[in-house]
Amino acid sequence: MFKKFFLLLTAYELFITSEAIKCYVCVSAGGSSLTDFKCPIPFDINAGSVSVDDCRVCTTMTMNLNQTNTAFRFCSNGEYAKGSHYFTNISMKFSGQNSPLNFTIRTQVIADNCFRDLCNSSEYLKLNYHKSMYSQTDNNLKSLYTTVFAQKFSPDGNHLAACDNFGTLFLYKLSSVLSADNIEKQKLPYLKFKSHNCSLYTLESTSELLLCSPLNELVAYRWRDLTHSKDSTRPFFSIKMPRNNDCFNINSNIETNSLVCDSKNDPKKVYAGCGNGEIFIYDLESTKIISKFTAHRDCIYQVLLKNNNNELISTSEDGEVKIWDLRSNQNCVSIKPHESSECSRPNLGKFITCAAVDDDNWLICGGGPRLAMWHLRSLKPMGIPEFTDQLFVPNVCKIHSNQIITGGNTNSLFIHDFENKLKTEIKTSSNCIYDISINTSSKSNRIVSIAGNGTSIDVCSSNLTYKALTLNF
Repeated sequence: MFKKFFLLLTAYELFITSEAIKCYVCVSAGGSSLTDFKCPIPFDINAGSVSVDDCRVCTTMTMNLNQTNTAFRFCSNGEYAKGSHYFTNISMKFSGQNSPLNFTIRTQVIADNCFRDLCNSSEYLKLNYHKSMYSQTDNNLKSLYTTVFAQKFSPDGNHLAACDNFGTLFLYKLSSVLSADNIEKQKLPYLKFKSHNCSLYTLESTSELLLCSPLNELVAYRWRDLTHSKDSTRPFFSIKMPRNNDCFNINSNIETNSLVCDSKNDPKKVYAGCGNGEIFIYDLESTKIISKFTAHRDCIYQVLLKNNNNELISTSEDGEVKIWDLRSNQNCVSIKPHESSECSRPNLGKFITCAAVDDDNWLICGGGPRLAMWHLRSLKPMGIPEFTDQLFVPNVCKIHSNQIITGGNTNSLFIHDFENKLKTEIKTSSNCIYDISINTSSKSNRIVSIAGNGTSIDVCSSNLTYKALTLNF
């Protein structure tokens, strides 16, 4: 199961549809009847003709190249059973003042590079494009298709780790990127390596370990290895998840969307919220799974700890926020924001993507329903932060210094006070924000980092009044 919700939000910003473009992966060139349809995931068997707008797996992306609107059509069916997606025979249309030109270009998404083989120079020369356009187009496409899902500061606050949808881990040395004489080269990561051949959706940290979770496992790296040597990128250990061995069954793979570590109690445990609705509990000392339980009927988006780590909060696609007593793994409280008249937005859905909690029985959560502050004793929404866009959907929220920090399906970072008044709106480099990380471990590096779509991470001052700089990778 993929993060369908996040992809749909991205599509809201980046994609449009066009009836003029044919999908040459599923439909033979010029085809329009159902007999020409080759896609293994049909859209409507009663349809009289084939249109790319009807296909559920095809995607349209638009770019502005050389002041010309360009639409790219992608099909995501290829070679799924082998674990990799190949995008082949993609139709690209240039629509300008002249009559549209359609031709087929060849593109592959492979483990280490994305959109590196877009098209050859002769095809660009036919369209009177300079050779430099190849590099520009390649970088633009890579930027559009890269998403940083998670970040984590090191225990000493001197390093920042991030992961993306291509399974790559990046590490930045903050003393370099934040230096007064910062140059462009210093904004790049000092360490970048391929961790896995799948998306990494979450990172977590202990005093010694950086944890990530690719499909079907938990992987640990030692901070001292990553920060002291560029050659020490081997995992310290990994823990496999038990799963169905049917390689052709999509449900046999378990994705982890959120990790949270309990470092206060012994033994040290990590709780993993997974796409199949289960929560796995890892023991970091024995490097084993010690327990798991079904928490939700659908994908879990986030897990977090509260009440001195004796309680766990989970949010899900099924529309519920649940609070668990970890001494018994029993659900003691369940909140359904979509059933609240103040929060409900039926046109957007009931999913809950994010939550944050403080020490005074306040919970902030949102997704399809409006982001709202809930009082955990009365279990009622007590306030709804103001947003100019009524269709704003949050992907991440934090509580910091009596402020609510939120990012979602726009390029803006919103900061509200506890009276739900908007204090600051900061424009970021990402069309869609997926993660906000706050560095509280270092007095000299007190920053807030914001990541999402694209190949950059924005850095804000600790008082969240402006964007200081942008890191690249």
